[in-house]
Amino acid sequence: MLLPFLVVREDDLIIRMLASYITVVVIAYAAFLVYPTVGPRPAQVLQEGFFAWTLRRNYAFDPRIP
Repeated sequence: MLLPFLVVREDDLIIRMLASYITVVVIAYAAFLVYPTVGPRPAQVLQEGFFAWTLRRNYAFDPRIP
């Protein structure tokens, strides 16, 4: 996702790239508001380490709706 920012140097292409990113994010959020989804996930993350920690943080910030 960040690679184009490192490669693209022309101002007009950077503006088009940012507009594309914003368009995709807005469409994705609008689709989620219309059709929210819930994926399966375990009750607890039992592993240890950085990736397990980030997964626990993600679950904490995104609580399940009963």
